Amino acid sequence: MSVESCQHTRVIQDIATQTKSPRTTEFAATVEQIRGSISGELIGRAAAIDHLLDLRSAVRDRPEIVARVDAVLVEVPGQRTVAAAWLGVVITDLERLVALAGSDTNWVVPGQVGSTPPPAHRSEPQSH
Repeated sequence: MSVESCQHTRVIQDIATQTKSPRTTEFAATVEQIRGSISGELIGRAAAIDHLLDLRSAVRDRPEIVARVDAVLVEVPGQRTVAAAWLGVVITDLERLVALAGSDTNWVVPGQVGSTPPPAHRSEPQSH
């Protein structure tokens, strides 16, 4: 790799680091830590809840995403164990929400606190 290529790569990395908010970086680090700690097909339900609470803490400045994590916390399956695949899907969904929220500061999760409700369906009186 040439010196120019290395410098170009470093500039791109610096720009990427500067454009990420500390919370986005904290969220990404939390996701990486959680994924690294999961091995096997099942994890303890308490561990899954702890992981979700860690993710919630990492997005604490985004109430619409916190509300989504809260909704997931209410629906954690199982009595003692949770499928690791379930937690993986939840994490991937949260990553998408964080990415979307990061690209538009006015973006909110549909159906969550702060979102605009869909227009009410009004039936027009029928004339006879």
